[in-house]
Amino acid sequence: MNFHVRDRLKRLAFEVFSVLGRNPGYAVKSRILKFRLHGELPAISEKYNIRLETLEHQKLSGLDDPAYRFHRDAGLFSYLVSNAERFKGLSWLDVGARTGAMSLYLSEIFESNEWELCDVTVPPRSNAPVKQIEGTRLDYESNSFDIVFFSYILHHAADNTIALLRDAHRIARCYVVVTEDLKETAADCRWAYKHDERGAFRGRKEWRELFSLIGFSIVYETPLDGHVHSREFFLLTPIKPPINGTSAQ
Repeated sequence: MNFHVRDRLKRLAFEVFSVLGRNPGYAVKSRILKFRLHGELPAISEKYNIRLETLEHQKLSGLDDPAYRFHRDAGLFSYLVSNAERFKGLSWLDVGARTGAMSLYLSEIFESNEWELCDVTVPPRSNAPVKQIEGTRLDYESNSFDIVFFSYILHHAADNTIALLRDAHRIARCYVVVTEDLKETAADCRWAYKHDERGAFRGRKEWRELFSLIGFSIVYETPLDGHVHSREFFLLTPIKPPINGTSAQ
């Protein structure tokens, strides 16, 4: 069977299951297939300054679904591209990196190869080596990266979320990026606990208060694709204590 026909049939089945079973997880799978079938990679390449060959390889190799990613996280990537001069040449740690597709795209946007991937599970195939971590702490030296990324990973960390954010505060010289599934509506709750029944999901207000308590300032915040459930992008900067008792300039 032609794989386009197969994916169309799978998408139809997911849409039916999402309605009959009231399971938003199937709705998300349907949207992934929609953009896999109809996503315009040349337009994404032009808009976000990423080589078309990179996007096509990620799709054809099965390492990522770039059309869906750039639709879902358009607010994140649009901001980063619009402010590319600020991020150019910076280094970063990608926590919960999976195959490292996001960091591969960022390396072209930021014009930097100074990045590292880590995850609790090492995938069989990836774009770069993935360091296996326990998921309870980030064992990296203080101020060792310019940016720390958490892409839809902190809700899985549950009780370890605060420890991970504290480590990110210590590690990041400039920024911490968080994208998260929110718990704002009834639909969000249905999605959240179907997605991870042991996860810890929070609303915007709770995330903002948590960031403030740990010592972050919010530089920028915007909603991401909310067709199935609410998502948010937060750009944080760690408020560091004065060095040697001197006041910050």
